[in-house]
Amino acid sequence: MRHAFRKVTPVLVSAAGLALLVPTAVAAPAESAPAASGHGHARPPVTEPWRSPIDGEQFYFAMTDRFADGDPSNNLGGYAPEESGYDPTNPNFYHGGDLAGLEAGLDYIAGLGTDAIWVTPPMTNKPMMVFWGFYELAAYHGYWTLDLTTIDPHLGGDEAMRSFIAAAHDRGIKVYFDIEINTTADIIQYADGDATYVPIAERPWRDADGNPIDIAELAGEEFPELDPAVSFPHEPVIPAGQEDAKTPAWLNDPTLYHNRGDSTFTGESVTYGDFLGLDDLMTEHPRVVEGMIDVYTDWIDFGADGFRIDTAKHVNFEFWQEWSAAIMDHGHSVGREDFYMFGEVLEFEQQVLAPYVRDTDIGGILDFPFAGSVIDFTRGGAPSELGEFFGEDDRYLTPASSAAGLQTFVSNHDIGRIGQQLAGTDHAADRTRLAQDILMLSRGNPIVYYGDEQGFTGGGTDDAGNPLAADVAGRQDMFGTQVSGYRSQLLVDGTLMGDGAHVDTDVPLYERISELADLRSEYPALATGAQVELPVTQDESGIAFARIDRDEEREYVVLFNNSTTSQTLEVDAFTQRSRFRYLLGDGRAPRSDADGVLQVSVPALGTVVLRADRPLRAPARPEAVTLDAVAADEQYVQVSAQVDQDHWYETSFSWREGCTGEWQPLGTHDRNHPRVFHDVRALAAGTTVEYAAVTTDVRGRHSEARTELVIPGGDASATGSCR
Repeated sequence: MRHAFRKVTPVLVSAAGLALLVPTAVAAPAESAPAASGHGHARPPVTEPWRSPIDGEQFYFAMTDRFADGDPSNNLGGYAPEESGYDPTNPNFYHGGDLAGLEAGLDYIAGLGTDAIWVTPPMTNKPMMVFWGFYELAAYHGYWTLDLTTIDPHLGGDEAMRSFIAAAHDRGIKVYFDIEINTTADIIQYADGDATYVPIAERPWRDADGNPIDIAELAGEEFPELDPAVSFPHEPVIPAGQEDAKTPAWLNDPTLYHNRGDSTFTGESVTYGDFLGLDDLMTEHPRVVEGMIDVYTDWIDFGADGFRIDTAKHVNFEFWQEWSAAIMDHGHSVGREDFYMFGEVLEFEQQVLAPYVRDTDIGGILDFPFAGSVIDFTRGGAPSELGEFFGEDDRYLTPASSAAGLQTFVSNHDIGRIGQQLAGTDHAADRTRLAQDILMLSRGNPIVYYGDEQGFTGGGTDDAGNPLAADVAGRQDMFGTQVSGYRSQLLVDGTLMGDGAHVDTDVPLYERISELADLRSEYPALATGAQVELPVTQDESGIAFARIDRDEEREYVVLFNNSTTSQTLEVDAFTQRSRFRYLLGDGRAPRSDADGVLQVSVPALGTVVLRADRPLRAPARPEAVTLDAVAADEQYVQVSAQVDQDHWYETSFSWREGCTGEWQPLGTHDRNHPRVFHDVRALAAGTTVEYAAVTTDVRGRHSEARTELVIPGGDASATGSCR
């Protein structure tokens, strides 16, 4: 790290089942370790852990139509009342919230410690659509885009967005646009009048001459000419008078859509089907890729600070690789070095989410597994399961990505609110507060969903007495609501929501989130530091993490108790013989013993944050490290290092082909069970790969281990051991 030293560093080399401790003279500070690229260096590279350009930033997710009506003159969006979609008594219609309302509420939003506001899709929408032939809904949420080049008049139009962005920037707050890639408003109809999904095996796409084509194979390549009457399983027809309904003009070409029918949300239809009847773009087609690059580079120039990308899993991966690289290159070319994007993939397994950040330039992903794990924990689930969830963070680690760059949340407009998830539990208000504590004090960028800070929950019924769906029930008005189903909801403290505005800053959850934001600002390790799970003797009652800033070299201990009684947790921390001061919670400051063990009283459903009085110490002599590599599946090799558990380390992983190639970094781990997944799809079966792990302690001293593996499927005897 920052300390020069002259030491003899033991290097543990593990190969062919043998461990050899080799003394290696090192006489340089850590900063003089081999360069990150590894090019031209015989020694494996040592790199810093990756952090995103928005590391530690906190988001506020606002559904613009439901936050505040700052300009009633735009409530109809310029349409006739019956065509406007405006009905503030109906939870599925526009309620009048707009960008002027958000701008007026910026001080309120800033008071929560907000660094960036994510707004629902602001582009011009088709205001109303009919589903299933009878169910009329409005586009208050912003996901039925008609014009990708202008801001919706219901929200105030382009000038209102310019004013809002300028006002937000004046307060140091960024503005992120929610964007759609795969869908536009439903204009295209099918000539056969049937929207049933047709599998590719039954009717493949065809070129204009009727020859079958595979658009997955063509993705990113030149496409043949397509004909609406020949090329698709459903012939696309644009109704008279709607030929130029969409902007840009290329969106009006029906051959640039999949035209296979409504998605069943299973199998191939996830990518190729119409999402609830919306027109589904053929994102494999280079014209669509080019058009979407043009659209969203223009919005960067307009002033957007970043994008949240909707329904990313419904788009072919080749699109994301090309489009995201072009978008990020443009952002950087115009001086927006901190321009950032994150995507939505509604899945709850890390191995499904990880490729979107490992293999594209989409910087982050909405962490649905985090939300699910926190909900389970706050309901009283086993603390070990929350620890196991964080243990899978290694799936995201590469030289240019990690779980630290994910966007975390406990509520949103799709899964509903944490208050509704915990409805019916005992001590629901305390459990909801605990969920917000975990959100604010864990790795990643926390996203506060508008209204959570006011204690919004969910539930309620429509005017016919039918229960509101969880997503609709969690899209309440911050201003006085006219929706009967919202008025009858209970806040998390058990009081009636009623028809009044909810923008008080002295309510418990607003104050708590603000307090935690201040704590994160004063002690950045709580926002950006390494997060290491600490052993807890009473692990059925709570969980503890160390948050460690690599420059400060100081340990912070964060403890969560999900039981309904106060618990004294015995925690094995890194810092020995130190007093730990309370930053959150109170009581007599605990002291760790010679082994780093300290006892901490944590209130029922409560949180404690402590800071060690003493800096972290390195071991008396560098400790050995061992290394294993095993094929996890056909795509990944799992590379794991075993390090001394009594001290904190960073571990840099690297690989090289054969035993003499140039070292390539795999990523640097900053927890004490270091592991990385190496994507080996580009390597031929039978290739020998050598792996290295280099640990760095707080004095900047290194220990190294190596091992090798033959990529499965070839002749393991064809190549010899690197040793």
